[in-house]
Amino acid sequence: IVPLPQLSALWKYIDGDGSGTIGITEFHPPSAQLLAGFKVIMKDQFDDSLEEFFAFLDVTRRGRLNKTEFMVRMNKVGYTGPSGRLFDLLDKRNVGTISEKDLGFMQRWRPPPFIFSSPDNDALREVKRRFLEMYPTPLRVWRRCLDRNNSMSLAWEEFADAIADLCRRTKTPQYPEQVIASIWRALDTECTGNITLREWDLPSFEAIREFKLWADRVHGGVVKAFRALDSNSGNAKLSEGEILKAARGDDPCRADLDLIFEGLDVNDSRALTESDVRFLDTWDLSWEEWLHQAKQGEKTLAATTGSSWRRGLDGAHGGAHGARPEGFASTS
Repeated sequence: IVPLPQLSALWKYIDGDGSGTIGITEFHPPSAQLLAGFKVIMKDQFDDSLEEFFAFLDVTRRGRLNKTEFMVRMNKVGYTGPSGRLFDLLDKRNVGTISEKDLGFMQRWRPPPFIFSSPDNDALREVKRRFLEMYPTPLRVWRRCLDRNNSMSLAWEEFADAIADLCRRTKTPQYPEQVIASIWRALDTECTGNITLREWDLPSFEAIREFKLWADRVHGGVVKAFRALDSNSGNAKLSEGEILKAARGDDPCRADLDLIFEGLDVNDSRALTESDVRFLDTWDLSWEEWLHQAKQGEKTLAATTGSSWRRGLDGAHGGAHGARPEGFASTS
């Protein structure tokens, strides 16, 4: 039996967007991408009808397919991915055959749009350029346009809404969903459905990280650090000069304080208030750091041994993190 604290940590690790539910995209992105390739064929060639697709696959009309039959028929529809691995995923009862009933979940599954997309770094640079025409720094963009709920993470829906809002505010045509999905994938390289400030802009992340670590270490929190820096004027605001005081003393803050001030001054008032920094006290940085290290370790393990913590699924997935779903060509 797994102890409750470890079980809770495992859940938090997999539930990257903190939604309280876990989908296959979060649990094992490569498997989700592989299943997405099957879904694309069903949608594009069989009008998203599982009944029609299975009727095509089941040429013997026995109502069941073994792996060899499945692989041959998938080849007939132009599938170029690892059909044997795909069969293993679909054979959820591990009996060596699949029926239409076994595939019923594919009819109901509505995968997120980004799972079908390849990264488009050029489009990402263009979107960042457009955001920076509105606000001076990537951190200001993150705070003002992207992370509106102060969670320090971004779900697909939030990102798509932010891009749509960018187009409305600049009175320019809306990006097609497929383009937004490709921009997302340039940030979410592992197809997890979650983006943090680290992915959006690494210098901003490093500055905020260092500032929070300093505030927690020296003052016991960011709001407490704010009040200590504001001790002379006592007006509940920090000017740029006042925040620079953090760089003094026996244990100075080594963060880029200019970057932090410009980024957190979301209203361009040339002063920070407690409400501008309070979210940093609820940011679970230690967890985010651990999560990053764990994922880096998992990638290293997978690269060196061909396995990962998801050992039970490794034999069933195809492709690598960040790749387009196997079995169909890129359209970007």
